[in-house]
Amino acid sequence: MNSIAEKLIGRWHIDKEDRNALKQMGNVTVVFDSDKLMRYITFEKGSIQITSLEYRIEKDVIISSISPGSTEEHTKFNFDNDNTIILESDGLKSKFIRDILQS
Repeated sequence: MNSIAEKLIGRWHIDKEDRNALKQMGNVTVVFDSDKLMRYITFEKGSIQITSLEYRIEKDVIISSISPGSTEEHTKFNFDNDNTIILESDGLKSKFIRDILQS
């Protein structure tokens, strides 16, 4: 993959060993599409909730919003390697693992 944005594309699930992130966020999967759409999927108590967001990348920050003109969320990110990403928002760092079968 050439660019940071291309490297981000795919399906990422929260690292089950990141207990602090699991406690704060729950069982979460994030999907970044090449068309700048992001899906934030939570799996809790037998239900699935999907939030669709638009996103863009500026340096090492993912800027996401539900729609143009709505409040933007800024999330810092860095790659530990091609299959592990660290996301940081509101002081919480969380580790996500690329879903190799779904990316």
